[in-house]
Amino acid sequence: MSEDKCEESMTISANFSKTFFSNFTGITTAAFFLVFVSFSCQVSENDKNVDRDREIKQLTDEITHRVDSLVRAGHPDPVAFLDSATQVSPEPEFENLFRKYTAGSYYFSQYGNNYALAETYTDSTLQLFEKKQYASDYEMLHLYAILQKGDTKRHQYLYGTAIRYLMQGWQLIDPETTPCIAAEYLRRLGRISYQQENYKDSNNYYSRSWRLSAGCTAHTDFSWFRRTFHHYHHLSSNYLELQKPDSALYYDEWALALLQEAESSGRFSENANHRHYLERAKGVTYGNMGTSSNKVGREEEAERFWKMSIAINERSSYANEHAELMRLQLAEHYVDADRLEEAETALTKAREWLDRVPSEAVALRWWRVRWKWLARTGDDAQEYAAYRRYTELMEARMQDKVDAGAIDIAAQIRLSEQQHEIGRLQRESKLGEIYLVMAVIVSLLACVILFLIWRNWRQSKNNVQELADLGKQVFNQKLELEKSNKTITRIMNMVAHDLRNPLTGIKGISSMLARDGNLVDDQKELIRLIHDSSGHALELINELMDSNVLEDIENRHKSKEKEITEIRPFLKRCADVLQFRAKEKSQTIELDFEGDAAVSLNRDAMQRVIGNLISNAIKFSPGDSAIHLRMENLTDTVLLSVQDSGIGIPDDLKENVFDIFTEAKREGTSGEQSFGLGLFISKQIVDAHGGTIWLESEEGKGTTVYIELPLISKHSEVK
Repeated sequence: MSEDKCEESMTISANFSKTFFSNFTGITTAAFFLVFVSFSCQVSENDKNVDRDREIKQLTDEITHRVDSLVRAGHPDPVAFLDSATQVSPEPEFENLFRKYTAGSYYFSQYGNNYALAETYTDSTLQLFEKKQYASDYEMLHLYAILQKGDTKRHQYLYGTAIRYLMQGWQLIDPETTPCIAAEYLRRLGRISYQQENYKDSNNYYSRSWRLSAGCTAHTDFSWFRRTFHHYHHLSSNYLELQKPDSALYYDEWALALLQEAESSGRFSENANHRHYLERAKGVTYGNMGTSSNKVGREEEAERFWKMSIAINERSSYANEHAELMRLQLAEHYVDADRLEEAETALTKAREWLDRVPSEAVALRWWRVRWKWLARTGDDAQEYAAYRRYTELMEARMQDKVDAGAIDIAAQIRLSEQQHEIGRLQRESKLGEIYLVMAVIVSLLACVILFLIWRNWRQSKNNVQELADLGKQVFNQKLELEKSNKTITRIMNMVAHDLRNPLTGIKGISSMLARDGNLVDDQKELIRLIHDSSGHALELINELMDSNVLEDIENRHKSKEKEITEIRPFLKRCADVLQFRAKEKSQTIELDFEGDAAVSLNRDAMQRVIGNLISNAIKFSPGDSAIHLRMENLTDTVLLSVQDSGIGIPDDLKENVFDIFTEAKREGTSGEQSFGLGLFISKQIVDAHGGTIWLESEEGKGTTVYIELPLISKHSEVK
């Protein structure tokens, strides 16, 4: 999170607090909220930079490792291959282009020795950041692009220009929050200082880079191993140039021991790139050990190390330039020992490599050794020409060193670090001011809180008395409600008792009529329906009389015995009972059954549910309409539904239709009265069967009520 975004967040937080926290508690909360926001802005900004630094380090390592793999595999054109791969990559266009250009720059500088072409790729990378929309989102990638530009200039021995690019990037780096990229910049400055013969400064930069690398969590086990090797290698090189060959040899031996331990343990044996790196690094170390051994007078040991180094790194895709430099050191050793034929052979091989691959460092050393060799052979004319060529190359390199010397790297870094420190102190000062203001606000609020506590304590006595009075009122109202409830219960029992007598008579008469042998089938069916309906009504009245509270309905239905019931004939019978009532309004009940299913039911209770739903559909549907009773088999359940095209239920009443004595009751289409009990009782019965009931309705278009019941499984036990 940038500073501007943090300030914006704090402003929004203050406005939010001012709007929503108007009382003293809210103000206190707002104060602490502002402190939290200001602190979290600082922390989140640092965390974001550290995470991004780690991600970009991993990205660049991935690019270079990919190029190394293609070169190791002998691919004829790794850059073209990577270019085609990025064209079909799902990554954003910007990152694809960054990968492509970075891979090209790395390949032509590390393997192709074509530094001009490498610089072209680097310039293409830098041009990506000239577009404003990429400026902030890819700031860390921009720093790596600047680092690449410095590398290409360093490879061309344009040290002054390389340093200017590196210092341009260094000005934008905070080593505390971006240790990965900071370590890379310091390592490059260490290389340039070494090439400029500022060996003490080079050691300082390498050591600082090493310490920062410890804070770069992007390192894998191998990358940390490689950084450790580089640390020993660079210290050895610097001590050698400082005329301290014993110290140089000490660090060379440490580097070789590190490589040998990695080989013997097999830690990196599974990765071809890692195995290749270990072999190449061992060749470089042998070469450095040869130079150090020669300095301390161990000439035979030096010659053996040089030959081991050349044998490793003269192979394709290894450190060929280093191998030729070691070959020329060996050639110079032969010249000093008057082994001129061996020196000539080494010079010839180095010249053959130079004709294929341009290298200013190898060319400079080659002309120096050739000049010394010609001086020993007595060819004065060629000796003078070789000497002139050598001095020309030395003057060009010295001019580059003079250009670079005009830039005080150490002073530039100190100035940059001072600027970072000033910025950090300014941020801490600003945060301290915020904390001070918050502390004053909290102190004032504490005084306000103490005053309010004292005032509330004084009011508490009155509040306690008021609560006691309210408690008495609530108790009296409770007694009145219980009395009213008992009265209602007695009235319901009276009504139920009065209804039971005529219904008992109807049921008895229908039983007598059913035994008449002169009745036709249709008459028998009608009498049976009258008998069943009066029986169901009597059952309901008996339940109401057996209990004083309607909330016990669910428990009573749970206690009733259930039996396995085929749903299809059961639903048809429920529909037949109400066909005559539907005909009174010129309505039809249509059945739509999908197969059949067996369910454990209390038939009387569930018939009451289906009958209630169909009765509601008849009541609230217009004449000449159809009511649909459906059944659908699901995986473990059966789904029943009753659909009508009636008046529907308004949205504000849907949530209450299953409540006891609901206010959602309305008159039917023919003025029928509703009591608000039917759906409540239906829900209790369905719940007692382990099922679910719900409805879907649209006002003016109709209602569909669904019931989902569990099917009988093979291991079900029915009471």
